Amino acid sequence: MKDVEVILGEELAKHFSLQVDLRVYEDLMVKLEKGDKSYLNVTPQHEGVVLYLPVPRMTRERREQLAHDAKGKIFNEYKKALNDIYVRFEKKSSQSSTKPDEERHTRQLLLDLKHAMETKGADLIETKRKELLTEMA
Repeated sequence: MKDVEVILGEELAKHFSLQVDLRVYEDLMVKLEKGDKSYLNVTPQHEGVVLYLPVPRMTRERREQLAHDAKGKIFNEYKKALNDIYVRFEKKSSQSSTKPDEERHTRQLLLDLKHAMETKGADLIETKRKELLTEMA
């Protein structure tokens, strides 16, 4: 479950971060003739091998929309991954244990751990959402 928590942290960093890693796009050829008119109010300019993209300031509405989408999408994916882990280990524990009391106790421990991880993930998403919604200078 720690792996899923690490993945949640990485996804939150990707979706809530205002920084973009452009190293993956280094080998792309860019045609500026078609990029001169943009619906995003971004006018690309180039100087040698450097491409300048003046990015407009992110509005509060856009940040709220990103936070809302991330909370829904990322948290649902996180819960689905936790459920998959719970089902997998619940099947393993039911196959290995012979006593019904032990099986029920193990299932309850797994369920408690899953709920604790969901709560921790929800708290992490909420702190990232608040961080994103703070006004930047």
